[in-house]
Amino acid sequence: MEKKLHQAFKKIKELDPPGKLSGIVLHSIRSEINKQTRKKLILSYVGLAASLVVGIYTTVTFGTAFLKSEFWSVILLSFSDAGVVMQNWGDFFSSLMETFPTFAVAAILTPIFTLLLSLGLYLDSSNRNYNKFI
Repeated sequence: MEKKLHQAFKKIKELDPPGKLSGIVLHSIRSEINKQTRKKLILSYVGLAASLVVGIYTTVTFGTAFLKSEFWSVILLSFSDAGVVMQNWGDFFSSLMETFPTFAVAAILTPIFTLLLSLGLYLDSSNRNYNKFI
């Protein structure tokens, strides 16, 4: 049995891959990486543009609400009557927290956070596109 198996494999010619096969495989891998990088770059461009537009809109809309809130009058109290604020610091900080415009600040910070995420994705994708090799 062993001789027959040995003889059967002797008759098979060696399989030699074509000389350009490694280049073709590496080229297809590189083109796939470039496609993924382009998709990430497009996503980051859309995210940057959208977050800038939404950021400007929310800053204009909610920025006026933030500036017109009672939070600033309570803050100014600490500069005009520092002694009274120090005597009643607990009540001062609780009234400061009550008048803090949380929704306006969250609405302004959300597009900024999205802008930073999109910028990070852009920098990561552009860096990967030009400086990394297979």
